[in-house]
Amino acid sequence: GPGGRVEVGLEGAETTLAVTVSDDGAGIDPRVLDKVFDPFFTTKPVGEGSGLGLSIALGVVQHHGGSLSVGNRPEGGAEVVMRLPRGEARWAGEALGGHGA
Repeated sequence: GPGGRVEVGLEGAETTLAVTVSDDGAGIDPRVLDKVFDPFFTTKPVGEGSGLGLSIALGVVQHHGGSLSVGNRPEGGAEVVMRLPRGEARWAGEALGGHGA
């Protein structure tokens, strides 16, 4: 709601990068936590959400060898953690097959 707080964190290890997004809201209803990555699952009214956002995000992250988790923080609020393996640094042109940059 209005006046809420969202925090974004970045943590790096030798082989992994983790991006954490958390808030101080009511959290996610524990009855639906195990469904949030299911395609077409939404808590919004009919016609107001496709329920594909987290499902697509999970697929993209897994395609790149990472993981995505969602949960509730003990102090309140929700937390999403995306972990991706570190790769070798490349120029944008290299990533695009040598066309660009």
